[in-house]
Amino acid sequence: MKSVPIAVGLYALVVAVASVTMGGLILASPATVDATAVHAQLRVGWIIAGASWILQLALAGAATATATGPGVRRALLAGATGLGRAVVPSAIALIAVGLGGVALVVPGAILLVLLAFTGAAAGAEPGQPPAAALRASVAFTRTHWRDAVLVVAAIIAADLVIALAAQLAVVRAGTPKLQLPEARAFTRLVVLALALASPIAATIVARVYTREPRSA
Repeated sequence: MKSVPIAVGLYALVVAVASVTMGGLILASPATVDATAVHAQLRVGWIIAGASWILQLALAGAATATATGPGVRRALLAGATGLGRAVVPSAIALIAVGLGGVALVVPGAILLVLLAFTGAAAGAEPGQPPAAALRASVAFTRTHWRDAVLVVAAIIAADLVIALAAQLAVVRAGTPKLQLPEARAFTRLVVLALALASPIAATIVARVYTREPRSA
């Protein structure tokens, strides 16, 4: 377990680089000064914050896998392979949640909680098909539903709080309305903050999943 903080820091750097790169591509669009551009920048930041749970729940696959990787190099390799194993089952879970949300909000929310530990299960159980990770997440959530609801709600709330704090941080006192430079700074700040927070969220998901006994 000593390797976990080291590996978390390493893949946090990977996530940070990827997120900053993504933010740079978004912010490289031609700068205009009309209100539409300002609102577009704000929407980008809030969309990123609202969708970050997707990455964070998948990243839990890396966090669970690093628990078995002794040493920095093996922990990093285990984290990378764990994340790779989590991609397909997490994508399936995302589609299921999306379909449930389209049908009705409540089924989508229920599916999100039930499948929240899909990435963690995929990382913890190498060699299993994607369906096994989905079943493991559902089985875990059924026996630990309070933990699952709390974790999902806390992660989504934290992501949105980050966006709100970032927007408040860039609004200048006495400014009648948000300007384009502030809106662009808001998006950059959201991307950076979420890049740093995502490994923490993923580690929490992984710890909750691995610390509790799971039913067969």
